[in-house]
Amino acid sequence: MASNAARTHLIRNLQSRNYTACAARSIVGGAYNQNVHIETLRNNVVCAALESPLPISRVAVVVKAGSRYDPTDVPGLSHVLRASAGLTTKGASTFAIIRNLQQMGANLQVTGSRDTITYTIEATSDKIDASLKFLNDVVTLQAFKPWELTENIPRIKYELASLPAEARALDLLHKAAYRKGLGNTLYVKPHRISSIGTETLQHHVNQFFTSSRTTVIGQGVSEGSLKKFGSELELAGGSAAGDDAAKYQGGVVHKDAPTGNLVTAVAVESAGLQSDQALAFSVLAYALGGQSSIVHSSGQTPLGKAFDLKPIGACAFNAQHADSGLFGIIVKAPASHAKDAAKKAYEVATGKLSDADIDRAKNQLKSDILHASQSGESLLAEVATQVPVLGTYVTADQLVDKVSKVSAADVHSAAKAFSSGKKSIGAYGDASEALYIEDL
Repeated sequence: MASNAARTHLIRNLQSRNYTACAARSIVGGAYNQNVHIETLRNNVVCAALESPLPISRVAVVVKAGSRYDPTDVPGLSHVLRASAGLTTKGASTFAIIRNLQQMGANLQVTGSRDTITYTIEATSDKIDASLKFLNDVVTLQAFKPWELTENIPRIKYELASLPAEARALDLLHKAAYRKGLGNTLYVKPHRISSIGTETLQHHVNQFFTSSRTTVIGQGVSEGSLKKFGSELELAGGSAAGDDAAKYQGGVVHKDAPTGNLVTAVAVESAGLQSDQALAFSVLAYALGGQSSIVHSSGQTPLGKAFDLKPIGACAFNAQHADSGLFGIIVKAPASHAKDAAKKAYEVATGKLSDADIDRAKNQLKSDILHASQSGESLLAEVATQVPVLGTYVTADQLVDKVSKVSAADVHSAAKAFSSGKKSIGAYGDASEALYIEDL
């Protein structure tokens, strides 16, 4: 059983699980057969059935209850909610959940983003139906026993202590960019954990865990079994208030920490998942680069070459959410060089891109899309991202075709938006030499 603090487009493909035994893969157009049947059930739960040739089956329950819906006076509530998955429910004790899932060889994990919370169970195909009872319990019958919440505090603090500085900087960047909603933190503050108790969590679940906000996705599960599971989820009807559109504002947020380094993220508002411009910003991120697919190499991207073999790292990112997004660069450097490094990275990122850079970026992006489609876990995660937001699924082959149609003019337009757009800055570390918007 596992709980991830967050999983977003920025880091999703860096996380993977490999299995020692796999069935023969069915390849269509270089990827798995990605036929997805989407249907809205009578209780308003959306059901998406995904074919899979693998012996590992997965079922995910995706709820629109990410951190953007946390009450303004209870920051970090969704983090505590994620970390509480697997505690005693109204249908089974913690011991019963763990024992039965382990006996079946099943794995339960919970991931969260600013838009959604996703509960995923995976097991061999002959055990997945039996494991769904416990997935139902974990999602719909949460009890939040006070003593278990107290016992869970050290584990949440361990998660917080394990967060990389880059994740903290991106979280601060969202706070600077949006203030509330998408600006709500993904991570609870250690001193606030104990104040988020049973009543607060139960009220939030009652408000946001409703059938119309829920999507059930199955991979390697019969469509009949998946629809039966979705129709039996014990969820309230209706929809919670609070689905306000994201409002980008821009600004600067610094957090001092005695690390000796400073991680600085600079961004502008880009495009959400529903926007036609989303892929242009993705291509731009690959064009600027900063991360190399070649071992022991900084790569031949503009940002990679700018800081080759130096104790400074910089890369471009494109964080996409349902209705908005942030595009920018993130720079890690010793505190004494942090401001100069961030300014240099910004100058490189706003420089002229060649056609060769754009062609390389499109090829790398298409390769990563197809590579991710070969992984059952990554494919399920992509369906779980698209269907709740778009109401449909764009296959890897279709996405590759869309990338091919992104023109150099589209990418240059995205680059111009970065250079001229209203900036936001989030920085974590020794902020004595922090960057401000007027420095750019």
